[in-house]
Amino acid sequence: MKKLIYLLILIPFFFTSCKKQEKAITIGIAKVVDHPSINEIEKGIKDGLKDKNIKIEVKSANGEIATADLIAKSFKMSNMSAVIGIGTLPSQALKSANTDTPVIFSCVTDPVSANLKGDNITGICDRLDTTYDELKLLKKAFPKVKNIGIIYSTSELNSLAHIKDIETSAKKLNLDVIKLGVTNSSEIPQVTTNLLNKADAIYVPIDNLVVANISYLITKANEKRKPLIASDSSSVKLGALFSIGLDYYELGKQTANILLEVLNGKKPSDIPVQMAKNTRLFVNKETEKLLNVKIGD
Repeated sequence: MKKLIYLLILIPFFFTSCKKQEKAITIGIAKVVDHPSINEIEKGIKDGLKDKNIKIEVKSANGEIATADLIAKSFKMSNMSAVIGIGTLPSQALKSANTDTPVIFSCVTDPVSANLKGDNITGICDRLDTTYDELKLLKKAFPKVKNIGIIYSTSELNSLAHIKDIETSAKKLNLDVIKLGVTNSSEIPQVTTNLLNKADAIYVPIDNLVVANISYLITKANEKRKPLIASDSSSVKLGALFSIGLDYYELGKQTANILLEVLNGKKPSDIPVQMAKNTRLFVNKETEKLLNVKIGD
């Protein structure tokens, strides 16, 4: 009888001890930089994981390779249950530092060129086949446009991949392409001035450095009464004329769904890389009025 009482006393302590030993679900999110589209993805991920009792730690690389590497190593030391990279740069850093921890990448334009493959990694590609439709819409609204100017970061693989698509589409529509690259934010004002003096219209590719400074480009393009096409819906909200692009909030929720599959026991290698969903036309009505055009409903 005494042994039975002793066991009954021990049972609650046994289960309490087991609970303490259970690993808390903590994930790390490394984003390439702070700008509206990236932040919309972050919000979508968080909302997609709402009520799941998951602790989330978010850090920004500020567009710097060294910072992205430090974040990846800190996540590794923290024994995260899984990590998410928003953008190519942090995704590459996470893959390099985390060989066992599941890695999910989001908003990566060319995962193959970025070498984002392996047993512990999967994610979402945001490369869209919309550039031809965008440029066709531009020519319809502005028949006199003969060329487009592109400002881009020379170090971003996602931007370089998108530019190839833009050049291919422009050639089909007999549009010349003027490209000017930048290496950091301080070069953007001068390059923007040069580009606006040469180009009839501006096309901003999927480029984190440039999109982080998009408000400046929009202001200068609108002052010159030249159309600026964006690659993301957030830039249209800020004043870009239009974009056939993604709902980045929904892209974040799509990323969260992949993470939940992994946390429920599925191997990343068993989850094929997905294409981003939910593309549509975004138009800024105020910029339409400013440029005296009608893009579409």
